[in-house]
Amino acid sequence: MIDRIVHFPIFKLAEFSMATEIRKTGIINEFLYPKHPLRAYHTKAKNCIIQCLENFYDMSIIDKGLNYVTKTVYKKYWEKENSIKSLENFKNSILPFGDNFTFEKNENRKDIEVNGHSIYVNPEMIIKDIRDGIIYLGAIKIHISKTTQDKIDFDFCRTIVFEYLKSIAKDGEKVDFKMIYFYTPLNNKWNNSNSMLHTQIIENTIDEFYSYLNKLSAA
Repeated sequence: MIDRIVHFPIFKLAEFSMATEIRKTGIINEFLYPKHPLRAYHTKAKNCIIQCLENFYDMSIIDKGLNYVTKTVYKKYWEKENSIKSLENFKNSILPFGDNFTFEKNENRKDIEVNGHSIYVNPEMIIKDIRDGIIYLGAIKIHISKTTQDKIDFDFCRTIVFEYLKSIAKDGEKVDFKMIYFYTPLNNKWNNSNSMLHTQIIENTIDEFYSYLNKLSAA
């Protein structure tokens, strides 16, 4: 019986929601028995993008990051290649934000409770916009991957982030679903939409995920 917080990437949870039974078993086994030690990739590239936005689009931070990544030896060549391309793409990105938007690195590693299960959600940045005296919250999730994401993936993950933002919103703050972005630097797209999945779909997926997790961990 799994009785712990599961640090499971939300895009994997979205993939799980649409997978066949065989693939669901594969996803859980990959999670339980990873072939390689789990580690965060593209950390330098992500941090440079975060710092650039925090510092009012200071592109010198991106240039310093590119210089660092170019000169650094990486164990995985594709990580270096993807990091360089991500930073170069960001320099040429058309940012979809208004002049009044502010950006904060998300230091709140708050898990959300869904059907009694703790789900780890970690958008890298919190966005704020003041309109008519009201603070509206949004978020940015940076996803550096060559995997092509479908619209259902973003809608699924955006719904989870929306619930997360509601759980950390303070008095006088409102969450704006349109301000939740998934930035994929390798294709230089800022993905957002007006589509939200019914939370029951999320809840059912999480229940099923834990069911598979408990069954396969006990096998």
